[in-house]
Amino acid sequence: MVATDESLICSYRGQRIDGRYIWIQKDTVAVLRDALQQSNRLPLVVVDAGAGEVPKRFAVEAARELVGMSQVVLATRGALHELDDLLLGSGARVPAGGARLIWPDLGAWHPAWLEERLTALRKTVNQMLRTIAPLSVVARGHSVLWRMATKAAALEREQQFAAQLTEAEAQGDSQTEISALKLRVADLSHENSVWIDEITRLEADNESLKKEAASSRYWREVVLSSQVNSQAPTGVSWATAPDCDEELDDLAAFLSKNTQDAIMFTHNAIKSWKRSRYPFPAVMQETLVRLAQAALAWREGNCRIDGIMLDDWFRTQWSLAMSATDKGLEQVGKDKFKLNEIEYSRAPHIKIDDNTAPSQVGRVYFAMDSDARRFIVDHVGLKLYGL
Repeated sequence: MVATDESLICSYRGQRIDGRYIWIQKDTVAVLRDALQQSNRLPLVVVDAGAGEVPKRFAVEAARELVGMSQVVLATRGALHELDDLLLGSGARVPAGGARLIWPDLGAWHPAWLEERLTALRKTVNQMLRTIAPLSVVARGHSVLWRMATKAAALEREQQFAAQLTEAEAQGDSQTEISALKLRVADLSHENSVWIDEITRLEADNESLKKEAASSRYWREVVLSSQVNSQAPTGVSWATAPDCDEELDDLAAFLSKNTQDAIMFTHNAIKSWKRSRYPFPAVMQETLVRLAQAALAWREGNCRIDGIMLDDWFRTQWSLAMSATDKGLEQVGKDKFKLNEIEYSRAPHIKIDDNTAPSQVGRVYFAMDSDARRFIVDHVGLKLYGL
């Protein structure tokens, strides 16, 4: 890996990128305080060092996997207490023994992972990766040394031209003078083309920055809207939702209970997950939690979405890629299912990755039951056709 090659120095806007975590104690907490308040920094994954070895192992793995996209900080609890005034005011306090992803914009919502999540090391790091990757920064611009060298070369050519022209004029040698002027015109033409290229590049960078800013605003709206819906009616936090590493039963029961059955899972959904080989259970768990939140909001809105297309509502409010139709599913005759002798369409589905290997294309197929005001999930796992 380039970043871990000790013969090279990689950085982003002065921040060293080497695939290692940064250790912060009380006597160095000012460094972290300053970094947190910089708006042009990389996202920070701040890990509470806790008392055992789990946080350290997690910091090592996260730093290696998130290199170039995030800086990972392992901080003592004492150091983090020194930052309470800043972190509490930004909703970014790091849970004891856990971790929090802190965006450069302190006004955004900063997702956290509790201590028990860090023990599922690979799963949690993958979840962080999926959160950060869409917004990861790309270094831009030319090297400062390159600019200095170019400027020095231009100055040297200018001096040579002036000396040639002076000598030709002194000797009355018009032919030499014409040759020098032709060389000068050619040199200026080349310099002009370089500047045109530079302006074109800057214009492209400007458009890229505009798109990045728009993307940042979009994702901030998404996380803020998710934060509004972060509590179930019973007061149970969504963060306590069970994992679904092997079985879906506990998570399905949790989501049904805490939405008063605004979402339910059929026996087929439970079975489909058991035999599924979808490789990212943490991603599926997060997807189902968001779908449950959406089901609850849909019920509270009397099963109507006003002023916005249904798929846009899922995307902007719940960060879910949803489609209400599936012609491929209809063609293979898998778009219907029965529950209590009533037939439903499970063409509505949540898409988790499309442009990847077939063994990684996740799907949640569900019916939108307006009569009972609920979502009925009938398949959780890989895509049902075309694999």
